[in-house]
Amino acid sequence: MHFDFQTVILALLAGFVLSLVMSQVFQFVSETVDMKEDASRFVVVALMVLAGPHILANVAQKSSRLGDWPLEYIVACYGLSFIWAGALGFCVLAVLVGA
Repeated sequence: MHFDFQTVILALLAGFVLSLVMSQVFQFVSETVDMKEDASRFVVVALMVLAGPHILANVAQKSSRLGDWPLEYIVACYGLSFIWAGALGFCVLAVLVGA
């Protein structure tokens, strides 16, 4: 895969969109699923991994609004969210280009 600026931007967008969709699915599934079965726990954890960038950015935004975390923690959360979304986006692009 050829990496240029457009690829990086597209990967970030794809990662954040996937994360947004998965966070909505995670919210719905976590409210409706019985957590006593191993399969349902696995699904919830897998959805959490895919929804991670959106959840992390949301926590950083809420924390910056409330002012309960230092600025360094908020910047680190946003940075980790971007890295995580980029990794997810590159995986999505690799699957789409490889297929």
